Amino acid sequence: MDYHVFREKDKCYLYLPTYKQAFIIKDDEYHVLEQNLPRKNIILKSYSDKLKDSRKQKNSVDNKRYELYLCVSNDCNARCIYCYAQFGNYGKPKGIMTEAVAYDSIDYFFNHISDDALVIVTFFGGEPLMASNIIKKSCMYITNKYTDRKVEFHITTNATLITDDIADLFLKYRFKVVISIDGGATIQNVQRPLVGGTDSFEKIIRIIPELFERRIPVAARGTYVVGNYNLKEAYEDLINLKFERINIVPDFFSIRTDDRLSILMEQLEELYEYIVFYAKYNSNFPFSSFAKRIRQLFLPICNSTDLCNAGKNTFAIDLCGDIYPCQRFSGDVNSKIGNIRNDKKLLIFVPREMDCSKCWNINTCMHRCQHIQNQESKSIQNYYCMYSKKMTEICIRLCTVLTKEQLLSIVRRCD
Repeated sequence: MDYHVFREKDKCYLYLPTYKQAFIIKDDEYHVLEQNLPRKNIILKSYSDKLKDSRKQKNSVDNKRYELYLCVSNDCNARCIYCYAQFGNYGKPKGIMTEAVAYDSIDYFFNHISDDALVIVTFFGGEPLMASNIIKKSCMYITNKYTDRKVEFHITTNATLITDDIADLFLKYRFKVVISIDGGATIQNVQRPLVGGTDSFEKIIRIIPELFERRIPVAARGTYVVGNYNLKEAYEDLINLKFERINIVPDFFSIRTDDRLSILMEQLEELYEYIVFYAKYNSNFPFSSFAKRIRQLFLPICNSTDLCNAGKNTFAIDLCGDIYPCQRFSGDVNSKIGNIRNDKKLLIFVPREMDCSKCWNINTCMHRCQHIQNQESKSIQNYYCMYSKKMTEICIRLCTVLTKEQLLSIVRRCD
Protein backbone atom coordinates (compact mmCIF):
# COMPACT_ATOMS: atom_id res chain seq x y z
CA MET A 1 0.00 0.00 0.00
CA ASP A 2 1.31 3.46 -0.90
CA TYR A 3 1.80 5.77 2.04
CA HIS A 4 3.74 8.75 3.27
CA VAL A 5 4.79 9.56 6.83
CA PHE A 6 6.24 12.76 8.20
CA ARG A 7 6.89 14.33 11.57
CA GLU A 8 6.55 17.96 12.58
CA LYS A 9 7.44 18.92 16.13
CA ASP A 10 5.43 16.70 18.52
CA LYS A 11 3.10 15.11 15.97
CA CYS A 12 3.51 12.26 13.49
CA TYR A 13 1.35 11.97 10.38
CA LEU A 14 0.38 9.16 8.05
CA TYR A 15 -1.02 9.99 4.61
CA LEU A 16 -2.66 7.35 2.37
CA PRO A 17 -2.60 8.69 -1.22
CA THR A 18 -5.08 6.11 -2.54
CA TYR A 19 -7.69 7.40 -0.12
CA LYS A 20 -6.47 10.99 0.13
CA GLN A 21 -6.79 10.46 3.87
CA ALA A 22 -4.42 11.48 6.66
CA PHE A 23 -4.07 10.42 10.30
CA ILE A 24 -2.15 11.57 13.33
CA ILE A 25 -0.28 8.44 14.47
CA LYS A 26 1.75 7.31 17.47
CA ASP A 27 5.52 7.66 17.68
CA ASP A 28 6.12 3.92 17.57
CA GLU A 29 3.88 3.56 14.50
CA TYR A 30 5.77 6.33 12.79
CA HIS A 31 9.06 4.60 13.57
CA VAL A 32 7.87 1.30 12.05
CA LEU A 33 6.52 2.94 8.91
CA GLU A 34 9.44 5.30 8.46
CA GLN A 35 11.95 2.45 8.85
CA ASN A 36 9.85 0.04 6.75
CA LEU A 37 9.87 -2.56 9.54
CA PRO A 38 7.92 -5.89 9.50
CA ARG A 39 4.89 -4.53 11.40
CA LYS A 40 4.33 -1.98 8.63
CA ASN A 41 1.51 -3.86 6.86
CA ILE A 42 -0.37 -4.49 10.09
CA ILE A 43 -0.31 -0.78 10.95
CA LEU A 44 -1.35 0.27 7.45
CA LYS A 45 -4.22 -2.19 7.44
CA SER A 46 -5.45 -0.93 10.79
CA TYR A 47 -5.85 2.55 9.30
CA SER A 48 -7.07 1.55 5.84
CA ASP A 49 -9.77 -0.62 7.44
CA LYS A 50 -11.26 2.57 8.87
CA LEU A 51 -11.95 3.74 5.34
CA LYS A 52 -14.67 2.35 3.12
CA ASP A 53 -13.41 2.88 -0.42
CA SER A 54 -10.73 4.77 -2.27
CA ARG A 55 -11.78 8.17 -3.58
CA LYS A 56 -13.85 8.06 -6.73
CA GLN A 57 -11.74 9.01 -9.73
CA LYS A 58 -12.56 11.70 -12.23
CA ASN A 59 -10.96 13.26 -15.28
CA SER A 60 -8.48 16.01 -14.47
CA VAL A 61 -9.54 18.24 -17.35
CA ASP A 62 -12.90 19.93 -17.04
CA ASN A 63 -14.20 20.02 -20.60
CA LYS A 64 -16.79 22.60 -19.62
CA ARG A 65 -14.27 25.24 -18.54
CA TYR A 66 -11.81 26.94 -20.88
CA GLU A 67 -9.53 29.92 -20.41
CA LEU A 68 -8.12 32.28 -23.01
CA TYR A 69 -5.23 34.51 -22.00
CA LEU A 70 -5.52 37.43 -24.39
CA CYS A 71 -2.08 39.06 -24.23
CA VAL A 72 -3.19 42.51 -25.31
CA SER A 73 0.01 44.37 -24.37
CA ASN A 74 3.61 43.50 -25.14
CA ASP A 75 4.80 46.29 -22.90
CA CYS A 76 4.77 47.19 -19.21
CA ASN A 77 5.09 50.30 -17.08
CA ALA A 78 6.88 48.35 -14.33
CA ARG A 79 10.35 46.83 -14.05
CA CYS A 80 9.90 43.87 -11.71
CA ILE A 81 13.26 42.39 -10.75
CA TYR A 82 12.16 38.78 -11.36
CA CYS A 83 10.06 39.29 -14.52
CA TYR A 84 10.00 36.12 -16.65
CA ALA A 85 8.44 38.13 -19.52
CA GLN A 86 11.48 40.38 -20.03
CA PHE A 87 9.63 43.44 -18.71
CA GLY A 88 6.48 42.56 -20.57
CA ASN A 89 7.57 42.02 -24.16
CA TYR A 90 8.66 38.34 -23.93
CA GLY A 91 11.70 39.17 -26.07
CA LYS A 92 9.48 40.39 -28.93
CA PRO A 93 8.84 43.89 -30.29
CA LYS A 94 6.79 46.06 -27.97
CA GLY A 95 3.25 46.82 -29.01
CA ILE A 96 -0.48 46.80 -28.32
CA MET A 97 -2.85 44.22 -29.81
CA THR A 98 -4.97 45.57 -32.66
CA GLU A 99 -8.74 45.34 -32.72
CA ALA A 100 -8.56 42.97 -35.67
CA VAL A 101 -6.26 40.51 -33.89
CA ALA A 102 -8.31 40.76 -30.70
CA TYR A 103 -11.59 40.02 -32.49
CA ASP A 104 -10.10 37.25 -34.63
CA SER A 105 -8.52 35.66 -31.55
CA ILE A 106 -11.83 35.73 -29.72
CA ASP A 107 -13.69 34.22 -32.69
CA TYR A 108 -11.02 31.56 -33.16
CA PHE A 109 -11.20 30.50 -29.53
CA PHE A 110 -14.98 30.56 -29.20
CA ASN A 111 -15.39 28.60 -32.43
CA HIS A 112 -13.12 25.80 -31.17
CA ILE A 113 -14.96 25.00 -27.94
CA SER A 114 -18.43 23.71 -27.18
CA ASP A 115 -21.27 26.20 -26.94
CA ASP A 116 -22.14 25.16 -23.39
CA ALA A 117 -18.62 25.62 -22.00
CA LEU A 118 -17.71 28.35 -19.55
CA VAL A 119 -15.23 30.67 -21.25
CA ILE A 120 -12.87 32.68 -19.07
CA VAL A 121 -11.23 35.53 -20.96
CA THR A 122 -8.21 36.79 -19.02
CA PHE A 123 -6.59 39.99 -20.20
CA PHE A 124 -2.86 39.76 -19.74
CA GLY A 125 0.41 41.45 -20.66
CA GLY A 126 2.92 42.96 -19.99
CA GLU A 127 0.60 45.34 -18.29
CA PRO A 128 -2.80 44.79 -19.93
CA LEU A 129 -4.19 48.18 -18.90
CA MET A 130 -1.76 49.80 -21.31
CA ALA A 131 -4.28 48.44 -23.83
CA SER A 132 -7.40 49.45 -21.88
CA ASN A 133 -9.22 50.56 -25.03
CA ILE A 134 -8.72 47.11 -26.60
CA ILE A 135 -9.98 45.49 -23.40
CA LYS A 136 -13.10 47.63 -23.46
CA LYS A 137 -13.78 46.89 -27.13
CA SER A 138 -13.12 43.17 -26.64
CA CYS A 139 -15.66 43.00 -23.82
CA MET A 140 -18.22 44.79 -25.95
CA TYR A 141 -17.49 42.50 -28.89
CA ILE A 142 -17.91 39.33 -26.85
CA THR A 143 -21.09 40.38 -25.06
CA ASN A 144 -22.70 41.59 -28.29
CA LYS A 145 -21.72 38.63 -30.48
CA TYR A 146 -21.77 35.72 -28.05
CA THR A 147 -24.92 36.57 -26.13
CA ASP A 148 -25.81 32.95 -25.42
CA ARG A 149 -22.38 31.90 -24.13
CA LYS A 150 -21.24 31.68 -20.52
CA VAL A 151 -18.35 34.12 -20.17
CA GLU A 152 -16.26 35.49 -17.31
CA PHE A 153 -13.80 38.35 -17.63
CA HIS A 154 -10.60 38.27 -15.60
CA ILE A 155 -7.52 40.48 -15.57
CA THR A 156 -4.07 40.32 -13.99
CA THR A 157 -2.74 43.84 -13.51
CA ASN A 158 -0.25 45.81 -11.44
CA ALA A 159 -3.19 48.20 -10.75
CA THR A 160 -1.14 51.38 -11.17
CA LEU A 161 -3.14 52.43 -14.25
CA ILE A 162 -6.62 51.85 -12.82
CA THR A 163 -8.81 54.93 -13.17
CA ASP A 164 -12.46 55.54 -12.28
CA ASP A 165 -13.40 54.70 -15.87
CA ILE A 166 -11.54 51.39 -15.71
CA ALA A 167 -13.15 50.58 -12.36
CA ASP A 168 -16.50 51.27 -14.05
CA LEU A 169 -15.49 48.81 -16.81
CA PHE A 170 -14.64 46.16 -14.22
CA LEU A 171 -17.98 46.66 -12.53
CA LYS A 172 -19.99 46.66 -15.77
CA TYR A 173 -18.54 43.39 -17.02
CA ARG A 174 -18.19 41.75 -13.59
CA PHE A 175 -14.43 41.35 -13.79
CA LYS A 176 -12.45 39.28 -11.38
CA VAL A 177 -9.30 41.29 -10.75
CA VAL A 178 -5.93 39.89 -9.71
CA ILE A 179 -3.53 42.58 -8.51
CA SER A 180 0.18 41.88 -8.66
CA ILE A 181 1.53 43.03 -5.31
CA ASP A 182 4.29 41.37 -3.28
CA GLY A 183 3.69 42.79 0.18
CA GLY A 184 4.10 46.08 2.02
CA ALA A 185 5.66 49.28 0.73
CA THR A 186 9.31 48.35 1.23
CA ILE A 187 9.38 45.02 -0.58
CA GLN A 188 6.85 46.11 -3.21
CA ASN A 189 8.87 49.15 -4.21
CA VAL A 190 12.15 47.20 -4.24
CA GLN A 191 10.85 44.26 -6.28
CA ARG A 192 8.23 45.98 -8.44
CA PRO A 193 9.41 49.52 -9.25
CA LEU A 194 7.81 51.42 -12.09
CA VAL A 195 9.71 52.61 -15.15
CA GLY A 196 12.28 55.13 -14.03
CA GLY A 197 12.52 53.57 -10.57
CA THR A 198 9.47 55.28 -9.09
CA ASP A 199 7.44 53.59 -6.35
CA SER A 200 4.44 51.45 -7.23
CA PHE A 201 2.98 50.84 -3.76
CA GLU A 202 1.29 54.22 -3.29
CA LYS A 203 -0.28 54.04 -6.74
CA ILE A 204 -1.78 50.65 -5.91
CA ILE A 205 -3.15 51.37 -2.46
CA ARG A 206 -4.90 54.54 -3.60
CA ILE A 207 -7.24 52.45 -5.79
CA ILE A 208 -7.75 49.33 -3.63
CA PRO A 209 -10.34 50.85 -1.26
CA GLU A 210 -12.44 52.01 -4.22
CA LEU A 211 -12.42 48.53 -5.77
CA PHE A 212 -13.42 47.00 -2.44
CA GLU A 213 -16.15 49.62 -1.96
CA ARG A 214 -17.60 48.79 -5.38
CA ARG A 215 -17.50 45.09 -4.43
CA ILE A 216 -15.36 44.18 -7.40
CA PRO A 217 -13.80 40.75 -6.70
CA VAL A 218 -10.11 41.46 -6.05
CA ALA A 219 -7.30 39.08 -5.16
CA ALA A 220 -3.63 39.71 -4.44
CA ARG A 221 -1.00 37.71 -6.29
CA GLY A 222 2.55 38.11 -5.03
CA THR A 223 5.93 36.66 -5.91
CA TYR A 224 8.32 35.63 -3.16
CA VAL A 225 11.97 36.03 -4.11
CA VAL A 226 13.37 33.44 -1.74
CA GLY A 227 15.52 34.84 1.03
CA ASN A 228 14.88 38.50 0.31
CA TYR A 229 12.36 39.00 3.10
CA ASN A 230 9.93 37.31 5.47
CA LEU A 231 7.11 35.43 3.73
CA LYS A 232 4.80 35.57 6.73
CA GLU A 233 5.18 39.34 6.96
CA ALA A 234 4.32 39.69 3.27
CA TYR A 235 1.02 37.88 3.89
CA GLU A 236 0.41 39.97 7.00
CA ASP A 237 0.98 43.20 5.05
CA LEU A 238 -1.54 42.17 2.40
CA ILE A 239 -4.09 41.07 5.00
CA ASN A 240 -3.74 44.50 6.61
CA LEU A 241 -4.60 45.99 3.21
CA LYS A 242 -7.92 44.08 3.49
CA PHE A 243 -7.31 41.54 0.71
CA GLU A 244 -9.52 38.49 1.27
CA ARG A 245 -7.75 36.33 -1.33
CA ILE A 246 -3.93 36.21 -1.23
CA ASN A 247 -1.60 33.94 -3.14
CA ILE A 248 2.16 34.44 -2.87
CA VAL A 249 4.17 32.03 -5.01
CA PRO A 250 7.93 31.47 -4.77
CA ASP A 251 10.09 32.54 -7.70
CA PHE A 252 11.65 29.16 -8.38
CA PHE A 253 14.25 30.68 -10.67
CA SER A 254 15.65 32.57 -7.63
CA ILE A 255 16.17 29.46 -5.50
CA ARG A 256 19.20 28.06 -7.39
CA THR A 257 20.78 26.32 -4.37
CA ASP A 258 19.75 23.85 -1.67
CA ASP A 259 20.44 26.55 0.92
CA ARG A 260 17.81 28.76 -0.68
CA LEU A 261 15.39 25.82 -0.70
CA SER A 262 16.00 25.38 3.03
CA ILE A 263 15.16 29.05 3.56
CA LEU A 264 11.90 28.56 1.67
CA MET A 265 10.99 25.57 3.82
CA GLU A 266 11.73 27.54 6.99
CA GLN A 267 9.60 30.43 5.76
CA LEU A 268 6.71 28.07 5.01
CA GLU A 269 6.92 26.67 8.55
CA GLU A 270 6.76 30.17 10.00
CA LEU A 271 3.83 30.94 7.72
CA TYR A 272 2.05 27.77 8.92
CA GLU A 273 2.28 28.99 12.51
CA TYR A 274 0.89 32.36 11.47
CA ILE A 275 -2.02 30.74 9.60
CA VAL A 276 -2.90 28.66 12.67
CA PHE A 277 -2.79 31.79 14.84
CA TYR A 278 -4.84 33.80 12.34
CA ALA A 279 -7.48 31.08 11.95
CA LYS A 280 -7.91 30.89 15.71
CA TYR A 281 -9.15 34.48 15.91
CA ASN A 282 -10.67 35.11 12.46
CA SER A 283 -13.51 33.49 10.55
CA ASN A 284 -12.16 34.24 7.06
CA PHE A 285 -9.26 32.36 5.43
CA PRO A 286 -7.37 34.66 3.00
CA PHE A 287 -4.60 32.17 2.21
CA SER A 288 -5.68 31.19 -1.30
CA SER A 289 -2.89 28.80 -2.25
CA PHE A 290 -3.47 26.85 0.97
CA ALA A 291 -7.24 26.93 0.52
CA LYS A 292 -6.90 25.43 -2.95
CA ARG A 293 -4.65 22.66 -1.66
CA ILE A 294 -6.96 21.89 1.26
CA ARG A 295 -9.86 21.72 -1.15
CA GLN A 296 -7.87 19.34 -3.34
CA LEU A 297 -7.50 16.99 -0.38
CA PHE A 298 -11.29 16.62 -0.27
CA LEU A 299 -11.92 16.30 -4.01
CA PRO A 300 -12.12 13.03 -5.97
CA ILE A 301 -8.83 11.67 -7.26
CA CYS A 302 -7.91 12.65 -10.81
CA ASN A 303 -7.01 9.77 -13.10
CA SER A 304 -4.39 11.85 -14.87
CA THR A 305 -0.81 12.48 -13.78
CA ASP A 306 -1.18 16.05 -14.97
CA LEU A 307 -3.42 18.65 -13.37
CA CYS A 308 -2.14 21.61 -15.39
CA ASN A 309 -4.49 22.50 -18.24
CA ALA A 310 -1.97 24.47 -20.30
CA GLY A 311 -2.47 23.63 -23.96
CA LYS A 312 -5.57 21.56 -23.15
CA ASN A 313 -8.23 23.84 -21.75
CA THR A 314 -6.02 26.90 -21.35
CA PHE A 315 -4.38 28.85 -24.16
CA ALA A 316 -2.72 32.22 -24.72
CA ILE A 317 -2.77 34.32 -27.89
CA ASP A 318 -0.31 37.18 -28.48
CA LEU A 319 -0.25 40.31 -30.64
CA CYS A 320 0.61 38.35 -33.78
CA GLY A 321 -2.15 35.81 -33.28
CA ASP A 322 0.37 33.15 -32.23
CA ILE A 323 -1.06 30.53 -29.90
CA TYR A 324 0.78 29.22 -26.82
CA PRO A 325 -0.14 26.67 -24.11
CA CYS A 326 -0.46 29.48 -21.57
CA GLN A 327 0.79 33.01 -20.97
CA ARG A 328 4.08 31.85 -19.43
CA PHE A 329 5.15 30.19 -22.69
CA SER A 330 4.76 33.35 -24.78
CA GLY A 331 8.49 34.02 -24.83
CA ASP A 332 9.38 30.54 -26.08
CA VAL A 333 9.00 30.26 -29.86
CA ASN A 334 9.56 26.50 -29.64
CA SER A 335 6.38 26.19 -27.60
CA LYS A 336 4.15 27.94 -30.12
CA ILE A 337 1.34 25.56 -31.10
CA GLY A 338 -0.28 27.51 -33.91
CA ASN A 339 -1.58 30.78 -35.27
CA ILE A 340 -5.19 31.95 -35.48
CA ARG A 341 -4.91 32.69 -39.20
CA ASN A 342 -2.84 29.71 -40.31
CA ASP A 343 -4.24 26.82 -38.30
CA LYS A 344 -7.84 25.71 -38.55
CA LYS A 345 -7.51 23.24 -35.69
CA LEU A 346 -6.70 24.15 -32.10
CA LEU A 347 -3.70 21.93 -31.38
CA ILE A 348 -2.97 20.19 -28.10
CA PHE A 349 0.32 20.91 -26.38
CA VAL A 350 2.50 17.91 -25.46
CA PRO A 351 4.92 18.79 -22.64
CA ARG A 352 8.13 17.08 -21.68
CA GLU A 353 7.18 13.96 -19.73
CA MET A 354 7.91 13.59 -16.03
CA ASP A 355 7.44 10.33 -14.20
CA CYS A 356 5.27 11.18 -11.22
CA SER A 357 3.52 7.82 -11.07
CA LYS A 358 5.32 6.66 -7.90
CA CYS A 359 5.16 9.95 -6.04
CA TRP A 360 3.04 9.97 -2.88
CA ASN A 361 1.90 13.50 -3.76
CA ILE A 362 0.51 12.64 -7.18
CA ASN A 363 -3.14 12.96 -6.16
CA THR A 364 -2.69 16.22 -4.27
CA CYS A 365 -0.04 18.06 -6.25
CA MET A 366 -1.49 21.25 -7.69
CA HIS A 367 1.80 22.61 -8.96
CA ARG A 368 2.65 20.41 -11.93
CA CYS A 369 3.10 23.52 -14.03
CA GLN A 370 3.85 22.69 -17.67
CA HIS A 371 6.16 25.69 -17.92
CA ILE A 372 8.31 24.45 -15.06
CA GLN A 373 8.08 20.92 -16.42
CA ASN A 374 9.45 22.16 -19.74
CA GLN A 375 12.54 23.74 -18.17
CA GLU A 376 15.90 22.18 -19.00
CA SER A 377 17.07 22.74 -15.43
CA LYS A 378 16.41 19.63 -13.33
CA SER A 379 17.10 21.60 -10.16
CA ILE A 380 14.20 23.97 -10.87
CA GLN A 381 11.90 21.01 -11.45
CA ASN A 382 13.14 19.40 -8.23
CA TYR A 383 12.69 22.56 -6.14
CA TYR A 384 9.20 22.93 -7.53
CA CYS A 385 8.43 19.34 -6.53
CA MET A 386 9.82 19.77 -3.01
CA TYR A 387 7.73 22.91 -2.55
CA SER A 388 4.59 21.10 -3.68
CA LYS A 389 5.18 18.25 -1.23
CA LYS A 390 5.77 20.69 1.60
CA MET A 391 2.55 22.51 0.77
CA THR A 392 0.60 19.24 0.89
CA GLU A 393 2.10 18.34 4.27
CA ILE A 394 1.27 21.77 5.67
CA CYS A 395 -2.33 21.53 4.44
CA ILE A 396 -2.70 18.07 5.96
CA ARG A 397 -1.60 19.56 9.26
CA LEU A 398 -3.98 22.51 8.84
CA CYS A 399 -6.85 20.06 8.41
CA THR A 400 -6.14 18.78 11.93
CA VAL A 401 -6.30 22.22 13.57
CA LEU A 402 -8.96 24.12 11.62
CA THR A 403 -12.55 23.79 12.78
CA LYS A 404 -15.11 21.78 10.86
CA GLU A 405 -16.88 25.03 9.95
CA GLN A 406 -13.67 26.55 8.59
CA LEU A 407 -12.90 23.47 6.52
CA LEU A 408 -16.42 23.40 5.07
CA SER A 409 -16.14 27.06 4.14
CA ILE A 410 -12.81 26.45 2.41
CA VAL A 411 -14.03 23.40 0.50
CA ARG A 412 -17.19 25.13 -0.69
CA ARG A 413 -15.62 28.38 -1.82
CA CYS A 414 -14.19 29.02 -5.29
CA ASP A 415 -11.11 31.24 -5.57
